Amino acid sequence: MKKMLPSFVLLPTRGVGEKRPFSEVDSLEEAITDIDWVALHTKVRNGSVGFGVQLQVFTKNYQLDFEWTKSSEDTTRLSMGMDEETDESDDCVVMILYSTVRVLHVVNLFDIRRKGANCKMTPQYFDNTVRGYGSAVLNFATYVASALGFMLRLLDNAKWVEKPPHAFGDLISLHLELDRGFGYYHARGFVPKQLFDALAIDGRLTKLEYTDAMHFELSWVHMLCTTPVDELEDSIRAFRTLIPERLQTHWRSGFLDEHTSLHWVKVVVDKLGAIDNGEHTVRPGKELKAMSFREIFQNREALMNSKPKLDPQEVEFAYEECRRLPYKNVVEKITLVKTTFVHENGTYAELLPQKVEGTYTAMPHVTEHPVGTDIFVNVLSPP
Repeated sequence: MKKMLPSFVLLPTRGVGEKRPFSEVDSLEEAITDIDWVALHTKVRNGSVGFGVQLQVFTKNYQLDFEWTKSSEDTTRLSMGMDEETDESDDCVVMILYSTVRVLHVVNLFDIRRKGANCKMTPQYFDNTVRGYGSAVLNFATYVASALGFMLRLLDNAKWVEKPPHAFGDLISLHLELDRGFGYYHARGFVPKQLFDALAIDGRLTKLEYTDAMHFELSWVHMLCTTPVDELEDSIRAFRTLIPERLQTHWRSGFLDEHTSLHWVKVVVDKLGAIDNGEHTVRPGKELKAMSFREIFQNREALMNSKPKLDPQEVEFAYEECRRLPYKNVVEKITLVKTTFVHENGTYAELLPQKVEGTYTAMPHVTEHPVGTDIFVNVLSPP
């Protein structure tokens, strides 16, 4: 059983802006900006360190407890355990830092296959006092990656443990894309790795290029969500002509070629046509096959209760079939990366999509935000 780290004590302060060398003391509380994360990462490769993190998300306070250890000559491992009331021995969250390629990989956030029911990271942990731990972990990881000059990487495999009523699909991001135009990780500044690699030069994107990458991904999702389903095939072909030249060789070469048929889209169109000929009160006087995926999503309860009814899994399959078209394989579709940017004053910035309130037809836009620094760290066992 993993134990919570012990309580912390405050120790003497230093000069303004001075980073603390981690060999000085045994325990203290620090603002995250006062810690020399590069020096700490270097020292961890010769030992290990435990620390607690306090931060606030959505007006709630969160405590995260980590152990940072060496895994190999090139990698270190940040693991977050359970609270002391659970007997689950698996790590709740694991992050691997690869020094050579400068990547912080979040291994199993929301991966329900590796967690016990009491893990605070699981979507089925419905106690309102603990929801939001995923955002808390990502906020902390974003700052550490920024301070180290690393890129963040993860797989978007977050699934419902217990689906909300009338949820579409097992993937949380699919549900969120249909609702607002971007998924859980997209909302936190992540983009598909394949898209990033296609645009990057020497593994880097400028702020403008990163904005363009996010805008392109948002445009693709927006087109899929707002186009009438019976017009999707033509719209996808038209969108293909808008792909920047640098993406042409990286995105799937076929991309809905003449031999590809959108089978599940045709199933949904036919089913909507059948509902039109049956009993329904969804859109009187309007053909249902002219609905977009988002309109189907918004009217999902009525469509599921129509005669005949629309199976939400059929809609899920149809949307996913369209969603993955540009990608060479499924893994590349769900591998996401994130990078941040350094201002001249040394602060960090991230680019995030924003929903346009008051309308479901407007495409989200991209805005710059400061990386959160209202985070405090209690280092317990410096190497």
